[in-house]
Amino acid sequence: MQPLPEETLAAAWRHAGFTPDGVARLLGPLAETLLATGSRVPARAALDAAGTADQELAVWVRLFVLGERVDAADLTSRGPTGEPDVVVLLVALGLTESDGTTVTPLVTVAPVDLGDRTGWAVSDRLVPGVAPGPEHVVGVGAATRTLDTLTVRPRPGDRLLDVGTGGGYLALRAAAAGARVVATDVNPRALALTGLGADLSAVSIDLWRGSLFEPVRGQFDRIVSNPPFVVSGRTGAERTTYRDGGAAGDALVAELLRGVGEHLAPGGTAQLLANWEHLGGEDWRQRVGGWVDTDLDLWVVQRDAADPATYVDTWLRDGGAHPAAGREEFEAQAARWLGDLEDRGVSAIGMGHVTVRRPGADEPAGAPWRRLEDADGLGSGRLGDHVAAVLDAVALLRPALVDDEALLAATVVVAADVTEVRHHRPGAGQPEVIELVQGGGYARTVRASTGLSAVVGACDGELPLGVLVDAVAGLLDVDATGLRTELVPQLRELIETGMLAPA
Repeated sequence: MQPLPEETLAAAWRHAGFTPDGVARLLGPLAETLLATGSRVPARAALDAAGTADQELAVWVRLFVLGERVDAADLTSRGPTGEPDVVVLLVALGLTESDGTTVTPLVTVAPVDLGDRTGWAVSDRLVPGVAPGPEHVVGVGAATRTLDTLTVRPRPGDRLLDVGTGGGYLALRAAAAGARVVATDVNPRALALTGLGADLSAVSIDLWRGSLFEPVRGQFDRIVSNPPFVVSGRTGAERTTYRDGGAAGDALVAELLRGVGEHLAPGGTAQLLANWEHLGGEDWRQRVGGWVDTDLDLWVVQRDAADPATYVDTWLRDGGAHPAAGREEFEAQAARWLGDLEDRGVSAIGMGHVTVRRPGADEPAGAPWRRLEDADGLGSGRLGDHVAAVLDAVALLRPALVDDEALLAATVVVAADVTEVRHHRPGAGQPEVIELVQGGGYARTVRASTGLSAVVGACDGELPLGVLVDAVAGLLDVDATGLRTELVPQLRELIETGMLAPA
């Protein structure tokens, strides 16, 4: 039986080394980093210097990573056995067009690490200085990779929903990990390209067209979304489907969060990137927290907050507008957008991560956990593993997060990535400052008293926190009740930030 075109093309790419590691090795870290910002000169230089063994890979990188036209002769009979002619396959699959002499890319193809093999995500090309069309499908960029790093790893058999899948990067990764994946998007071209990526990557994804949760029924163990979250103006002139879903302000993110609870199974987790408005004197935490059902756990991390002028300038340039290419139109768009934000009292735009979890049916009873915070640090390791550890701690120690006696009855251990740093003045016998430092997660640093340091240092999972606090009070010759009152909120904070974990 003849292999399918997608199978033959995938075999040719594997043969050429068109993989994440292969592309990174060929371009080098500097050229790859600059390429992500739109600068292709170092990447071209790296390809020009490629040795004989890398010529086949260099052609694919020129075509689908740099988006450049290549000679058809350089792609003829590039399969591992020499047949069939891949130019025919590329044209048939809608990846390129060819006049018989040259081959021109119509899309971007990004190699994707699927664990035990390579897959490929397909998206639309973003041409500098040219505004994307209404059905533009965004490629694998920094936001997508950030969400991928943030997400809790799906388990084999998990039912996972990717809302607004775009080019399908997250869906491909989840399907390869053994999840049963449903992907939705309002853009039919996004679903077509995701389906093509799934065929090239030999994974199964169930594709449904519709806005947000509209096309799906039932509940999921995992929900992920890198939605069109840009806070746009209400005039419509600057609204673009791929960027803000056609919605004004942060309305689309609000709608997504209001609907997520209905589709989360017990113990299920939803994670997304989001932007939100800071309005007048209103605390952003109240605004975003009000979008999520009160029976759900909620963890929102604001990584940054941008002033409106910087935010608008950034996203206009991202969409292909640039003052050098048309200053009057660029300034007119910026003025309309900024005017709308000002009229609505937007003082800043918050940017960050949102995690929502439905408590499991077999977890200890207790109030839903809510944490909305600013955290701009980032430690080593995969952030999603840290998020999973904190959510597991919340599930196991839920009563301790609201009840002081329950917390003092809990047994915990110090997380493996936490160290203690002591700062001494020259010649001093006692430290001036004691800090607990988190190596992973959000790389938090907590200033600790002698009492807190002693209690944390004794957390080996053997004795409850209350016993440890009382023992430290005796050693320091201080009132045990007073030390409990002082340390309970600090110990709770260490649990909620993943610095102390259930024994």
